[in-house]
Amino acid sequence: MTDLKNTNEFEEVDLYAPEGLTWAEVQKIEEKATAVAVVVLGKDGSILVTARHNDFSNFGLPGGKIEPGETAKNAAIRECFEETGIRISGLKAVYAARATTHFCVTYFAHYCPELMGPSRLKAGHKECTPLWINAASLFLESCHYRRYNIALWTVLKKHGLIWA
Repeated sequence: MTDLKNTNEFEEVDLYAPEGLTWAEVQKIEEKATAVAVVVLGKDGSILVTARHNDFSNFGLPGGKIEPGETAKNAAIRECFEETGIRISGLKAVYAARATTHFCVTYFAHYCPELMGPSRLKAGHKECTPLWINAASLFLESCHYRRYNIALWTVLKKHGLIWA
């Protein structure tokens, strides 16, 4: 992990328990984000993903670019709904890193049908198909964001947010 206090450019940071960072510094990281992703964990341990370009060997987390004037958290909520049809709430920032050309903040949420309504997956974009999968599928060589996913899962496991 890069020391964020000594540089404006950074590679990755654990936002769930950011050692040595103040709350204001964490907020600045979220403000610098140009993209978001969301880990939505189902009750059975499955993960909500989208099959990118309808390629069922290339899974990605729901997410996308932040629109002008939009907060990272609001972008995460919007992108998840647009790509999957599921409305999420109770998001917690857990990880931030450079992913390809964007600086991405990833949020975590438990899927709770009692609060969010039943899982009615529907594709919002022609280029992605939403589905629930086992997390191991995010680490396949064919996944475009494989390295990001592996680093993200390390943080999620470290804090006991996932067990797989």
